[in-house]
Amino acid sequence: MKKQFFWRAWSAPERLAASGVLGLLSLALLLFLIHIHNPLANVVSWDVLSELSETPTVVDVLALDGWQFGVTVPSYLTMEQFIASPMALPQTAILLLGMAGLLGLCVVLAGLTALPRFWYLAGMVAFIVLLAACRLETLG
Repeated sequence: MKKQFFWRAWSAPERLAASGVLGLLSLALLLFLIHIHNPLANVVSWDVLSELSETPTVVDVLALDGWQFGVTVPSYLTMEQFIASPMALPQTAILLLGMAGLLGLCVVLAGLTALPRFWYLAGMVAFIVLLAACRLETLG
């Protein structure tokens, strides 16, 4: 039964780190629940684009001594189409997500140094593959 109380076996820095990670996870879950409350506010809205064009239309034909003259009047065509509004991304959420991602990457890389040689090398290979897959050279 005492093996189940692992919390007491941890040192103070380990407990502080675990509490910090659980607090960060709780904060992320709380923010997620706040933003999911109104899901339609997070969707791209659709705007209606109306175009009005004028075209001549023949409404009657006037016949005079073998000649025919068309009587034209302007007709108005209305075309409407749905277009997406410009996407407005929340800059603070993007900044916080990027900072959390970099912090998590730092924690994982720091944790890799405590592993045995084989797992350290395998973790570094996975990290290099992740960097190559992200194609960071296209950001510039």
